[in-house]
Order: sequence, then structure tokens, then C-alpha cells
Amino acid sequence: MDNFNPNAWISKRYGVHNFDQLTKGSNSMYFVWVYAMFEREVISKGQGDNMINRILSALTQVHQEYINIDEHILFFRGRYFDKQNKPTKYLKSLRFPKSHFAQLKRALLEEETSKESKIQVLILITYSFRCNLFHGGKDPLLWHGFDDVFSVLIELLTQVIDHQKNNTYNAIQ
Repeated sequence: MDNFNPNAWISKRYGVHNFDQLTKGSNSMYFVWVYAMFEREVISKGQGDNMINRILSALTQVHQEYINIDEHILFFRGRYFDKQNKPTKYLKSLRFPKSHFAQLKRALLEEETSKESKIQVLILITYSFRCNLFHGGKDPLLWHGFDDVFSVLIELLTQVIDHQKNNTYNAIQ
């Protein structure tokens, strides 16, 4: 995860150059751009009466074997639970959908082994960060303390986008 370069990924995939000038090199700004691409290329294919249902519906089309789920689960387990599996201050401040909170705990504490459930939790964590940025009235450039989190979220989203785009491309062939 440490070597992932969102600027290179965006430039290669979308032909956008000098993207660092737009984002000021901030992972939170990259996150805003990559999440918009995720909405356009993945969520738009989902169905449902609200965003969470559309996200979960769209993820059923993604084959999880192409996404590095376990590394991301380990990162968020370390962030949201201490070594005794007690919630950290970060879990308490995470605005996670209450209807999926039990699923979050099972996935991060590895009580839930389903890859589908784990990817859903990871994307819902991503959605929570998206909502905090977009609806919380927060300037993405002020989130520099969360660069490691945004880096993990960006890598996850790009893996899902890449798989979705390759899957769609292969279906057309």
C-alpha cells in the first residue's frame, strides 16, 4: 500500500497530467476525485432507493479476488480497535450506517470471513469518509492528518474501479 501513487493512476487511466497541481498533493483531495470516479463508474450501475443500497448492489458485480481486502481490513482493524478488541476513539467518531454497524465489527474483528461482507464494510467506511467531507462542510485540504486513511481508501477505490472497468470491457468483447 505504501507505493501506491494516485497521481500516476489518474494520469494513466484518464489522461490527466499535472494532477498534483489541482490536488496540491493532498490525499484528501485525491480522494474527492477518485470517489467521484467511483460514483460514475461503479455506483451508477447499482440499484436501490438510497445510496447505501446502490453501493451494495453495484458491489455484487465486483469479483473480490481482484481486490486486496485483507490488507485493508488489517489497516482499519488497527485504526478502529485496540489490541484487546475494544473500540478506539476513531470508531466512536466514525459515522457509520447503524444498520451495518454489527457487520463492521464482525468484519474488522475477523468474526466474519465472507469476502463480500468485508468489501461491503470497506466501501461503507469509504462512504462515511465521503459523507464527512461532502456534507460535513470540511475543506479537504484541512484533512492532512488523515493522509494514511485516505491513501488506503484511494487504493481500495481504484482497485474496485479498475476491476469494474476491466469487467465491463471484457463483457463487451
